[in-house]
Amino acid sequence: MGSSRVNTVTTIKSFKLSHEGMVRINNEDYAEIVADKNFYILSDGMGGHNAGEIASEIIVTSIIEEFKEN
Repeated sequence: MGSSRVNTVTTIKSFKLSHEGMVRINNEDYAEIVADKNFYILSDGMGGHNAGEIASEIIVTSIIEEFKEN
């Protein structure tokens, strides 16, 4: 007796959306999608701290660079 195998394909549609909220005038969150690797990352900024939006972007881009290298 042979075994049968069913091949399935899963499609994931994704997008990124963020909002500064009701308190802040700028959004300190940063997100990226590496769709071909099914890799999604979000850094939630430290609201009210200096340069939180810069810190969020730096950590996300650094992790993506490391992820792509390995």
